[in-house]
Formats: sequence, C-alpha cells, structure tokens
Amino acid sequence: LRKIAALDRGSYDDDERAAETNRARRRRARTREKGPRLVRDLPDLAASVDPPERGLFRRFGHRRLLYLDIETCGLSGAPVFLVGLGFIVERNIVFRQLFARNYAEEKALLAEVARVAREFDALVTFNGKTFDAPFLHDRAIHHRVPFALPPAHLDLLWMARRRWRGHLPNCKLQTLEWRILRRRRGGDVEGSEIPGLYHDYVKRGEPHRLVSVFHHNLLDVVAMVELTPPIFDPDVGVY
Repeated sequence: LRKIAALDRGSYDDDERAAETNRARRRRARTREKGPRLVRDLPDLAASVDPPERGLFRRFGHRRLLYLDIETCGLSGAPVFLVGLGFIVERNIVFRQLFARNYAEEKALLAEVARVAREFDALVTFNGKTFDAPFLHDRAIHHRVPFALPPAHLDLLWMARRRWRGHLPNCKLQTLEWRILRRRRGGDVEGSEIPGLYHDYVKRGEPHRLVSVFHHNLLDVVAMVELTPPIFDPDVGVY
C-alpha cells in the first residue's frame, strides 16, 4: 500500500533508495558529454522518465482506482459469470467477487458492476482495453442494461509489453508473477477449462466445481494490485 500510495506523488519520495537513484541519474544526465555518447545514454535517460500512465495516479489518487478482472463462458457472445474487483479503503485492500449463479443472473451482475464502478474515477485491468471492458459493454447491450465503466483506463498488459517485451518469453500475467513478483501459482486452473466448469456447475448444481475458478480470478486481481508499483519502478529487474 505504501508503494502504491507513492505513485500519487511525482516521485518515490518516501523511498530514499529510489529517490537517490533518480537524483543520481539526473546528475549524470547533466554532466554527460554531447555527441556520440548520447546514443549510449538514451536507455538510462528513458528509464528515468515517468511513463504517461503515472498521470492517472497524480490526477485521481490510488483510492479512486478500481481493479477489475472477469471470467466468461467464451470469447465472444457468451455470458460473463464472475467479476473480480479490488480497491483500496483506508489502510486495506478490499477484494470482491460478483457471481451469477445461473445464466439469468448475468443481467443483475452487470448492473451491480456498473453501480460499483460509479464510485471510482479510473479502471485498472490486464488486457482489459482489448477484452474485459468491451466484453462487459457488449453483454450490457445484449441485456439492455445501462452500463458504464470509468473512462480513464490503465491496462497493465500494455505497460508490461512496452517495458519487458525484449526480456521475457511473453507478458502473460502468470509469467510476470514469476519473473517480476517472484512467485508461482499452485493448483491453478487453465483458462480454457473455466467455461466448461461453469456450465457443469449450472447443470449439476455442485458449487465445489468452481472453487478453483474463484481462486484463479482472485489471484488475477491480487497480482494486478501487486504488479502496479514495480511496473512503474525503473529499478525493478527481471528474475
């Protein structure tokens, strides 16, 4: 939470190590020679510049951001049945999971997502600009439900690709968990299995079949929250 809160300011002023690193970079940039050496200095100079997405924290503050991840029955034209949410209240990170117990409850789920989203100014997702947000809007149109998400949107996948594309085999969320956050998931379910598990639950009424799906969704939201500070920190390396 301290690291996320630091993003609201112009620098990591509460982290003396990072602040001193930035000061040293600025001193080196001022004293370097002009000419051919500039080409070699560009990576260091680029690393010391804040990414444009930092402006969301400066404008709204970390308490106005809503983390979101969805689980669906397919890639297109299929119901969404689970929405994981994360947000910061006081000194705690709160996680909520909105669940449709059957296909008919999808409409109510969408209405509740829209209600919660109205309390926030910006959205944080992982590939949400391409998938999650358009998917939710399409399902709301299908059900004729008034629906809106915060217009400001921070997609961590786009930032991860911009920063680590040349250093990682891919920028999947689980790859970033291992190579950046330095942990592996245990007992996780494959995304391709999730639709079948939900269909089985609706058909058989056996909730234990969805335990792994709830776990998977929650870990996705937790990973996004934990990935936010390092993705902005130029000193974080790849494991």
